[in-house]
Amino acid sequence: MIGKDFAFIGIFIFAIAMQCTRAENKNESNCDLQMLHSRDTLLPISVIASDKMNIMVDNQKELIALQWKGLNREDRNVILTDSTGKIYDQKQMYAGSTIVYFETQALYEGNYILKVSDKPQWIYKNIKITKPE
Repeated sequence: MIGKDFAFIGIFIFAIAMQCTRAENKNESNCDLQMLHSRDTLLPISVIASDKMNIMVDNQKELIALQWKGLNREDRNVILTDSTGKIYDQKQMYAGSTIVYFETQALYEGNYILKVSDKPQWIYKNIKITKPE
């Protein structure tokens, strides 16, 4: 279940990711944020930033959030697969919407691929999921 705390943390993370992308001065960068403070808990959060989207992997809350940068003018398919291509979850990001969430409680630790339609092609991002101790 996505709560108010996560919504605030998500907005904060995406703002940091955009700064990280600008600081790197590249089209694509990977930034690992060591720790963020939320009330009494330190949360390790990984952010993948590119010129079209930000992806936040929060292994403590067991979810992935994808934010499309700018105005999303078309419906997009967002698919979470493993390295063999097996589909674990599929969501639709409708035109005008900019955020999609995937809950990862049912997934094992490992590497996954997030596929996002960007007609006429697809954008692929590698995601690493670890389980909290």
